[in-house]
Amino acid sequence: FKNEYPDYYKLKYQQVVADISNIQEQLDANTTLINYFTTDSLLIIAAISKDKTAYEVVKTDSLFNQKVIDYHIDIKFNFTEKELKSSAYLYYHLIKPIEEHIKSKSNLIIIPHGKLYYLPYETLSKSNIYSNDLTTVNFLIKDYSVNYHHSATLWLNSKEKEEEATENDNFIGFAPVFGPKINNGYIYSNDWIMDSTKNELTNRSISKDFKYLNPLEHSEKEVKSIVKLFNKQKKEGKGFFHQEANEENFKLYSQNYKYIHIASHSFTNDLYPNLSGIAFSQPDTINLINKKNEDGILYAGETYNLHLPNAKLVVLSSCKSGLGKLIQGEGFLSLSRGFLYSGTPNIIFSLWNVKDEQTKDLMVNFYQYALHGANYANALRKAKLEMIGNPKTAQPKYWGAWVLVGH
Repeated sequence: FKNEYPDYYKLKYQQVVADISNIQEQLDANTTLINYFTTDSLLIIAAISKDKTAYEVVKTDSLFNQKVIDYHIDIKFNFTEKELKSSAYLYYHLIKPIEEHIKSKSNLIIIPHGKLYYLPYETLSKSNIYSNDLTTVNFLIKDYSVNYHHSATLWLNSKEKEEEATENDNFIGFAPVFGPKINNGYIYSNDWIMDSTKNELTNRSISKDFKYLNPLEHSEKEVKSIVKLFNKQKKEGKGFFHQEANEENFKLYSQNYKYIHIASHSFTNDLYPNLSGIAFSQPDTINLINKKNEDGILYAGETYNLHLPNAKLVVLSSCKSGLGKLIQGEGFLSLSRGFLYSGTPNIIFSLWNVKDEQTKDLMVNFYQYALHGANYANALRKAKLEMIGNPKTAQPKYWGAWVLVGH
C-alpha cells in the first residue's frame, strides 16, 4: 500500500504525526492517553504521553472478545476467584504491555475499540491470587484515575470546551422517585420499553405488569444531599423532585447550570438506539392526550439537540445509561453520546444495572471530592476507593459500572 500510493501514505502519516503532537500539547505530565485497536488476532495499543509515544502489538486468540463480554456480564453479579482470573487475564493483555509507559503516571485516558467498550478498566487486577477480602485486591483504580473517550479527536474537542469559562459553579438535580403515593410513575404507553432489554426491565425498572416505573427510594436523598453540599459552600444547588422532576423542567432549567444530575431509570434499546431513554416524572392522562407537555421520556435522539451552554458535567445516575448499539469504530450509540454532541465535555454513566442505595453513596462522595478541588476523574476514583475500602461494597458490582467520558 505504501509503495502503490506513496502520496496518500505520506499525507496520512503527516496527519497522524500532527494529531499526536496536538494530543501531547494538551496532556499534562501525569497523564497517558491509551488508544486501543482490535483485530481478529491482534491488539494494537498506542500509549501517548506528553514526552513520548509508544506502540505495542499483542497477539490475541479467538476467545479474547468473548472473555471481554463474559467478564462484563459476570462482574455485574459477583467477583469470585473466577472473575479475578478473568480480570487478571484482561490486565495481562491490555495493561501489562504498557506498564513501563504508565508507571510514573497517575491518570489514564482510555480510548476503547470494539468490544472493549463494555469493559470497566478500573476493575482489572494485576494479580490473580484470590482473597475473600476484596478490599485487598489490587484493582487498577488503586493506582490510577481512569476516564474514557470515543476517540482522541473527540477528546481534544471536549478539552477545548472544558477550558471555556463558565459563569456559575452551580448544580441542578432531578429525582422523580416514582413513589406509589405520588402516582407519577404510571406508564400510559409501554411502546418505548419494548426492546431487547425487556426481561431485565421487568426485574429492575418496571413492575411485572409493565404498568409502573419502580420506586427509587434513595434517589431523593441522593439529590438532596448533593444540593446541601453545594449550599454549604455558598454555591447554588437546586433540586426537582416527584412531579416537578419532569421533562419540561429539565429542558427549561438545565441550560443554566454547570452540573446536571439525573437520578432515575434509563432504558437501552439496542435495536433502535435513538429510542433509548431516561425517564422523568410521567405526565398525567389529560395532558398526555392533549399533548400539552412532553411525554416524560428524554430519548437519546433528543439529546443531540439539547442546549446546554453552561454544562461541564452531566451525571446520568441510572441503569445502563452508557450502553446502546455498538457500532464498529464508533462505540455505543447511547444516551451519553448525544450529551457529548450537544456540547457537554464530561459525562458520567453506568455500564449495567446499579443498586439504588450504593449509587446514592457513591454520587454524594463524588461531589464531595469534586467540590474540594479534585478533577472529575480523581473525584470518581476517590469515591470508588471508599466503596472498595468497605467490605460490604468492595464488589465491583457496586462501583465498577460507573465510568467517566471526558477529563
